[in-house]
Amino acid sequence: QAGGARNTDLIRLRGELDKAKLVGAIGVEALVALKQVTVKPDYLYGVREAAIEAAYCGLPFLVVCAEDGVSTLVQRLEEENLDYGIVDLMKDRESTNM
Repeated sequence: QAGGARNTDLIRLRGELDKAKLVGAIGVEALVALKQVTVKPDYLYGVREAAIEAAYCGLPFLVVCAEDGVSTLVQRLEEENLDYGIVDLMKDRESTNM
């Protein structure tokens, strides 16, 4: 996927990981990127639902996923009326908050 984990800005990924209490990975690219920064995700399965549950409990949760996984994640978060931020970790790209 557009270079996958090779094109991930690992410095920015580490910065986002420092803010999160829990981490979920959706897809192989996400898992590889996390492995590159020596982080083992707390969740590999049921990541969307785990993120929602964490939000309801007030826990900061970071979901790492490839671009093609964002739309279904966002749809699920919006169904629950949750605030979220999208951080584009592809090298030389910007982020947005919702």
